[in-house]
Amino acid sequence: MAEGAGRPNVEVVRGQSFEVGPRYSGLQYIGEGAYGMVCSAVDQTTGKRIAIKKISPFEHQTYCQRTLREIKILRRFKHENVIGIENIIRSASIDEMKDVYIVQCLMETDLYKLLKTQQLSNDHVCYFLYQILRGLKYIHSANVLHRDLKPSNLLLNTTCDLKVKLSLLLKTPLTCCTETSNPPTYCSTPPVILRDLKPSNLLLNTTCDLKISNPPTYCSTPPVILRDLKPSNLLLNTTCDLKICDFGLARVADPEHDHTGFLTEYVATRWYRAPEIMLNSKGYTKSIDIWSVGCILAEMLNNRPIFPGKHCILNPAKSCPPDLDQISHILGVVGSPSSEDLSWIINEKARSYLTSLPYKAKVPWNRIFPKADSHALNLLDRMLTFNPHKRITVEEALAHEYLSQYYDPDDEPIASEPFKFDTELDDLPKEKLKEMIWEETKFFSHQSK
Repeated sequence: MAEGAGRPNVEVVRGQSFEVGPRYSGLQYIGEGAYGMVCSAVDQTTGKRIAIKKISPFEHQTYCQRTLREIKILRRFKHENVIGIENIIRSASIDEMKDVYIVQCLMETDLYKLLKTQQLSNDHVCYFLYQILRGLKYIHSANVLHRDLKPSNLLLNTTCDLKVKLSLLLKTPLTCCTETSNPPTYCSTPPVILRDLKPSNLLLNTTCDLKISNPPTYCSTPPVILRDLKPSNLLLNTTCDLKICDFGLARVADPEHDHTGFLTEYVATRWYRAPEIMLNSKGYTKSIDIWSVGCILAEMLNNRPIFPGKHCILNPAKSCPPDLDQISHILGVVGSPSSEDLSWIINEKARSYLTSLPYKAKVPWNRIFPKADSHALNLLDRMLTFNPHKRITVEEALAHEYLSQYYDPDDEPIASEPFKFDTELDDLPKEKLKEMIWEETKFFSHQSK
């Protein structure tokens, strides 16, 4: 990182100039994509570190379109499990506007990076899945399809505290080292948060009861003996936050409008694409996001993508379909579709291709994930259903037994104002899109001061 030569409000990171000073300073590189770089910085007005995404989209119509979509959507979204926009910085005039800086909250990592380094417990999987679906319920209620859900688009704060379910521990009496017959009053309070639970603080006595040393300060007695401490009795604290990000490929799916022909197949990262996208069925629905979440759930269960295919798009211009490696991976797990399940496929060539394939039996989920929770596998099965019309909805998924410890319909908000089709973009020139980006960003301060 270096200061911009003769420009006090500019910092240079890996050759990229960030004109975000003096409010934002101390930039540190996080990552970059096809049309932008992300850095962390200190907000001098709050003293907190935030994330700044620099986007330079105005030379390409596609990049302009994605930038405008993301700003239009996230400016109107407000949900705990969806990344928000805290500020937007751009030039004082539209003619000078070459870059757009989007300021967002700083998250520690993403699910892709986390799965590269560690195996998740069932409690982690359950809580992360609940947050994904909670955010997706809000997104879908706004008539928006995300269309690119994948582990790297799920941001995480991983400072997770553990909670002990005292109600379960009390089934095999919880006593204190004083051996009093009446447990202290805090034993009947809500779950205790243990912020320093580590091997050195776990002690065994001669009867093989587990003691936690260095108990919370509000415990006036010696260390508590926990007679049933096991993974199922340890809950994650809600500081394990998850936020859905990257809405550049999102589209409006207005139920009052016919979107056939507008929702194209070239969406979503290959391994997380629903079969209806790859089979050229353009009239797809919110169920494509549920399929992606199912792929993510499977990946959380064993740290590997469940459908790591190579080629996936059926090109209607070609007389013979290419090797549909992605579809082959999917059918190798979920089995060959029935005639009823083929009926929703619009493309006749795609339907003929599927019927020409040799029969494949469905593989039982417990054979693929022998250690997984049975309720998790039941939910996975309902998410990774080939027929989108039979696939579980986000509301049904939230109410599934696997998520029962978190499910609370009164705390799963929906959007106050759904998007309509007239707010969608299609085939506008980049000059017009730049004007629209300018208008959308006028709701922010624009300046870094």
